[in-house]
Amino acid sequence: MNDQLLSHGYPPNDFINVSTTDSPMYRTVMYPPLPVCLAVENHVSAVDVGARQRNSFLVVDKAVVLDRIRLWQQCLPHISPCHTIRCNSDMQLLQLLAGLSVDFECMSLTEISQVLYLGVDPNRLIFTGPCKDPDEVHHARIAGVRKAVFDNEDELRKLARSHRDAEFYLQLSVHDPACRVRPTKTFGASIEHAKYLFARSRKLRLNIHGLYLPVDGAASNPIAYHRAVACARIAYDHALQHGHSITSIYIGGGFTLWNFEQNAFRLCEAITQNFGSLQSTIRWTAEPGPLWVGDAYFLASRVLGTRDDGENLDLFVNDGVHRNFFHAVVDPPVSKPILLHPRGFGKNGAPPQDARAWTVWGSDGRLVRSNRHGLLVSSSAAGE
Repeated sequence: MNDQLLSHGYPPNDFINVSTTDSPMYRTVMYPPLPVCLAVENHVSAVDVGARQRNSFLVVDKAVVLDRIRLWQQCLPHISPCHTIRCNSDMQLLQLLAGLSVDFECMSLTEISQVLYLGVDPNRLIFTGPCKDPDEVHHARIAGVRKAVFDNEDELRKLARSHRDAEFYLQLSVHDPACRVRPTKTFGASIEHAKYLFARSRKLRLNIHGLYLPVDGAASNPIAYHRAVACARIAYDHALQHGHSITSIYIGGGFTLWNFEQNAFRLCEAITQNFGSLQSTIRWTAEPGPLWVGDAYFLASRVLGTRDDGENLDLFVNDGVHRNFFHAVVDPPVSKPILLHPRGFGKNGAPPQDARAWTVWGSDGRLVRSNRHGLLVSSSAAGE
């Protein structure tokens, strides 16, 4: 858990959501503005004392999401945000974004159904994924979802059979060489293959309306966005040569708070340099990724047991890499755990501090977090 909010209040009229993670749809409890640790205490206290709160749950700070949205509007005023459902599918978050006219990227019929359930216009959805189920494409067409992504001829033919009137987006291969998380397979067509697909789609009497250039997650190098926009311009020109009119370009995501303003500036600069006056004829879209939600969610897990040799503290929690700590395997963890007592947190909600070496282990025996100092420690025992 992140300790930044322990000593800070929240703006009036904002709420902290407490969402349990033990069901497909998060069961959410609304709380008035309180520090996160007190929201945890209130939620645990609200549970039947006999049963106690034994499952992990999430504390969600809506104010963080709204602040990041305002930051996006300041830095990228002419680029529409598109939230990827697989990044965070919390229904309360989706409802908040739906009311703010945010677009949504969906990779399955289940994700499409989640968004449409909230009354979102199907035109705000884009159906991505390297290989789609033909039945799902058919149902997406019935639901009114028209934007669909492809990166090879077989997928193009599949989409044409099931959804010929779709707005086709060609995915191009773009990646960040400095990305922390490397995908096992890079999807997307090369520029040479894109030229072939533009020609092939014209022979099939299909119109390509947009380009889709996702930058790998957690992009750390602004050059990645320059490369993506430059690639988009080359593909744009080839599309025109084959009779296609590109009216929409999707570039993203990988935005994180620590380098967002720099990357946003470089992205806008690259668009101006490569497209000039043409940029106003194109609808630009990008994915915020973890920028909006990465710091807004706080995971509360129950301590199953401890092991303390006086210098090192081992904590075992009722979660692990097969649940909410999956990213501890593929991505360096950046969160900071806070050990909290469920029956009280002391003055201002903060427990006494006792910095020492510590390690957090999942219930499956897999390491989920380790550091040499900085853990906030209160008296702890199994079940707390």
